Amino acid sequence: MIESSLDAIVAAIVLGLTNATLKPILQFIALPITFLTLGFFYLVVNGLLLMLVSVLVPGFHVSGFGTAFFASIVLSILNAIFIKKDGF
Repeated sequence: MIESSLDAIVAAIVLGLTNATLKPILQFIALPITFLTLGFFYLVVNGLLLMLVSVLVPGFHVSGFGTAFFASIVLSILNAIFIKKDGF
């Protein structure tokens, strides 16, 4: 739940910063589990980062891990659609 537009902007900025700083570290640490689960643990890492943003931004609330997990699926799909990767 987002209480105001300013909270949404702040949550987006904080999520971007956590994705830029913490996500590569967490992905490296979780690499063996991600390999064993065929990449599905990557969604767990995204969900945990969403929950961290929920703790850090007062007007942005995620009700639980299940909600964060499904939100990370939606974010992954949107990133795949809208972010153009160079290369192949």
